[in-house]
Amino acid sequence: FIGFQVTTSSLEVIIMYSIFLMASMLQVFIVCYYGDELMTASLKIGDAAYNQNWFNASIRYKKMLLLIIRRSQRPSCITPPTFSAVSFESYMKVISMSYRFFALLRTTYYDD
Repeated sequence: FIGFQVTTSSLEVIIMYSIFLMASMLQVFIVCYYGDELMTASLKIGDAAYNQNWFNASIRYKKMLLLIIRRSQRPSCITPPTFSAVSFESYMKVISMSYRFFALLRTTYYDD
């Protein structure tokens, strides 16, 4: 909605809305960045567990490592209620959907 208002306003309003739009996008990007970092780090846990000197360890230790490796097959992620996992992929979906709405509003506004 902000992008649409930018295209139909004066220069002062365009600057104000552009700054607000960039700040809003940055907020979403930061959350998605750390969500993606969490997913990447959680997938690396299994590799770190496997690369230990596990073959000389006790049976109990091997079983614990097996559980850790099995759990690390599925990445940990931040999942807000009623949304998908927070990651770069979800950021791109938000940006893509926002542009689609912007294009739709702009088309309907200028067609009239």
